Amino acid sequence: MRIDAFPHIIPKPYFERMMRAGTQRSANMQKRVAAIPCLYDLDERFRVMDSFDGYRQVLTLASPPVESLGEPAVTRDLARLANDEIAELVSRHPDRFLGFAASLPMNDLIRSATVLRYWRLVSRSSSIRGG
Repeated sequence: MRIDAFPHIIPKPYFERMMRAGTQRSANMQKRVAAIPCLYDLDERFRVMDSFDGYRQVLTLASPPVESLGEPAVTRDLARLANDEIAELVSRHPDRFLGFAASLPMNDLIRSATVLRYWRLVSRSSSIRGG
């Protein structure tokens, strides 16, 4: 088995919400992401993954860092959405994704600690092996 421990992904619901955040960084991401379909298109990602025998991924959210996308109230929601969406992908495709690294809104350290505790508990008590 080959394990890629740092492949980036942008779940479509997260990308759509990020683009509505309306920051300069989110505007720049639209152009950058369009050029890399396997960031947001699972069929394309799976096609690439299938070209390597035994290839599995531990997912990470792509740049920009969630805390750069707005005020804490915005980034809390973005981090929650990203983590929930990536957890769902790991749950639906355990043969492809071994887990994920939860994203933390670092401009809100109290919320980040709460998110970290939540995902540590979830990863210990369910089939989700991420966070």
